[in-house]
Amino acid sequence: MSAASDVTSDPDAQRPGADGAAIADAMTQERAPLVMHEYGSDRDRNAIDDADHRERNRDAVEAQLDEPRNAVTSDAPPLPSKEQGLEIIRQARQLVKKARPISPGSVENYTRKSDRMLAEFDELGGDDGARWAIVLKPFAPKANSFFAMRAAAAWRMREKLRALLTTLQARIRMALGNAADVEWRKTLMQIERHAACLRALETIDRSDLLRSSGSDPSKVESKRADLCRFNTDWRDEMVNASEHDTYGEAIWVLAVTGCRPQELVNGVELRPEFDRITVKIKGAKVSASSGQPWRELHVSWRSVTVSLEERLAGRESLTMRIFSTAGLRKAVAAVGRRLWPKGKRVCPYHFRHQLAEDMRESGWTADEIAAALGQRVGETSSHYGRRSRKGQGGVAREPDVIRGAVRTAKPVRSAAPFDLASVTKKSGRKPRANKS
Repeated sequence: MSAASDVTSDPDAQRPGADGAAIADAMTQERAPLVMHEYGSDRDRNAIDDADHRERNRDAVEAQLDEPRNAVTSDAPPLPSKEQGLEIIRQARQLVKKARPISPGSVENYTRKSDRMLAEFDELGGDDGARWAIVLKPFAPKANSFFAMRAAAAWRMREKLRALLTTLQARIRMALGNAADVEWRKTLMQIERHAACLRALETIDRSDLLRSSGSDPSKVESKRADLCRFNTDWRDEMVNASEHDTYGEAIWVLAVTGCRPQELVNGVELRPEFDRITVKIKGAKVSASSGQPWRELHVSWRSVTVSLEERLAGRESLTMRIFSTAGLRKAVAAVGRRLWPKGKRVCPYHFRHQLAEDMRESGWTADEIAAALGQRVGETSSHYGRRSRKGQGGVAREPDVIRGAVRTAKPVRSAAPFDLASVTKKSGRKPRANKS
């Protein structure tokens, strides 16, 4: 099995904990002496016996590090020395630390993408760099596709490294004989192999793939640019056409709130009130510095379908929840095909872009739009919707979300003012002189 797929299924590999934190400690006695406590008479007898047993075998563990080939047969591959092992672990832990936290929705997305790539990777021969180049070459023309697929594969490789480091930590703790010595050293070699494979993946450059294949970069198809192909009432038509479908209510939530698909997996709560509906959304793309853990929007009753109004009648609240973002995407695309067989394929994020554009055209500030979309920085709202102005076309209308009634878990940070001097200094170019 190749390095891309050879990962132990040992349950210990799934246990949480700092990756390799105890590995180096067990590999050098000077840095972390093994258990040498004084035991009181009131201590549990089993715990005392276990600690005594580990202490008696301390020399055996150190001997495995200093004499790596004690029990290795002649046909076994060369095993790393103690110094080599420490360096392998250090480099692997650095690679794992580079990973950024991702949302549950991204985990599902990355898993699906990486499954596809690793299956093809395993069938190829040659060095890792050449194999990754072949796997990623079809995605090179589209920048978004290339970087998304490479990021998914790198995430999967880091998760495998994390699992192997956890397994190695557990095997070091159990390394009391020569057989255990061989097993954890083989795991160490797997870590080295996976780390090399990950580094090869991260060095793949899109421009190199385009040159080698003779391909030209494709024009990026933007969701915001697609809006010019839709008519003014396209969201109303989508909501009405899907009212009695399985995902009908979820499509209504997309249309009025512009939420992310993953936020519907988390659950969107509707609380009917006399003159409005309060919609509470649990955020999806949330980290220590970005995203809103939750936000509340007030939505007008005018957009509510008859079937949804009947479900809300007499309730204090109703939680909308879907099980799969993939199922929602398919449902949205299917309704779009029914309405416009020859038109642009509709996806959930088209609703988000359209709402941002409606808000901008209706006079909402960047900070207000960011709050409604679940973002923590006002500047981020500029990524959604077109930059059209009144009187210059467009399909914007008054949003169903009531302005001034949006609440967020965290305050929205306003975008910093544009500073021409800092831009020219960073780029190394001087401002062009005024000839007038």
